[in-house]
Amino acid sequence: FKFEAVESSVAAYDFPDPDNDGLASNEESYFYGTNSSNPDTDGDGINDGEEVEQGLNPTNAFPVADLGSDKSVEEGSSVELDASNSSDSDGNITSYRWTQVSGPEVSISDRDVVTPSIVTPQITEDTATLTFEVSVTDDSGQEDNATANVYVLNSSEDPS
Repeated sequence: FKFEAVESSVAAYDFPDPDNDGLASNEESYFYGTNSSNPDTDGDGINDGEEVEQGLNPTNAFPVADLGSDKSVEEGSSVELDASNSSDSDGNITSYRWTQVSGPEVSISDRDVVTPSIVTPQITEDTATLTFEVSVTDDSGQEDNATANVYVLNSSEDPS
């Protein structure tokens, strides 16, 4: 047998990209399940083509980490950190991870739950700020982070 290269008369077809997201309409329909007339199918602020390039799922929205408002409490108080308002519009949040970002170091009761607690430290200054961050992960492995402050107020009376 002898194989020879021959010139082909088969024409290549260039599919359009009507939403200008970097994915051809046939790729959007058949490979990724995205909407070829919407450059950001999942509404997460990243266009579908960029998500594909980054190895992300263009039909999965990122979760949203939400810690609510900052808190002000007296020293020595037990405080519940709360990420229960976090959400995932197209799935479920599967994990939480808490860290302390700044301030006098305290112990977090359980770093992998929705609502861990801390006990604020005794302080010598008028106030101290403790900053905490939660990282939430959804059922597709995408993450979001949020931070909140706990303002610790000195409860001792002024001796003067």
